[in-house]
Amino acid sequence: MLNYAICASEGAALHEPVLFRGSYTDAFAYAGGLGYKGLEIHLRDAAAADAGALAQASAATGVRVAAVATGLAKRVDGLSLIDDDKAGRRAAVQRLKGHLDLAARFGCTVIIGSMRANVPSPARREECYAVLADSIKYLADYIADKNCSIVFEAINRYENNYLNNAAETADFIDRIGSDKVLMLLDTFHMNIEERDMCAPLRDYAKYLGHIHFADNTRWYPGHGQIDFGAIARTLEEVGYDKWVSMEYLPLPDEETAGRKGMEFLRGL
Repeated sequence: MLNYAICASEGAALHEPVLFRGSYTDAFAYAGGLGYKGLEIHLRDAAAADAGALAQASAATGVRVAAVATGLAKRVDGLSLIDDDKAGRRAAVQRLKGHLDLAARFGCTVIIGSMRANVPSPARREECYAVLADSIKYLADYIADKNCSIVFEAINRYENNYLNNAAETADFIDRIGSDKVLMLLDTFHMNIEERDMCAPLRDYAKYLGHIHFADNTRWYPGHGQIDFGAIARTLEEVGYDKWVSMEYLPLPDEETAGRKGMEFLRGL
């Protein structure tokens, strides 16, 4: 049986694939009420989070913190791990250290997606890879003795211009050389970038640290054409025992999307 979580944020825009918008403490109760076991928290700055209140809400509901996502730091504050300005890169790394400290309290992972930014030109691709790798190696060393990890998300070509698929992302993780850095595969992005939705789950099983479910429509699973039954079976076959977060749009509305998503998952 896979462990399912939902995504929540106090500051996400309406067009972002976050199911619950509102206070994080309320989000725990919302997730538990729908039958989810975990909560993926999307945070701009972990320094603004009340870790004690999160821990209390988690204990009261039995819903665990599944992951801490960092995309708001890029979208709101423009923080980039490949910023041409060294001070900008240092600010991005420092922000991520805060996210990792919070994740360590809950024994979960930190998601790095849009904070890697886009490579400004093909000629600078290798330069940007090297700069990014240096930052991630530093962060991996920072959490060497902490109860948390980093997952790098493979994002489709229309949103990011590198590390788009499982193979590229696994190669980059090998470059880091740390068991603290793993891969996040998202079915919405996989539907665009992968020829076979299940093959990467088998081929790169040892790299998997987190999974996102969303249908090809970016609505809840079951509102599109992706074969989630095959994906769920493959994850169980390879022994995947980490979190699967529902990262989809709250459509047609938050209540319906949450309920329909869980009904579909139970049907699997």
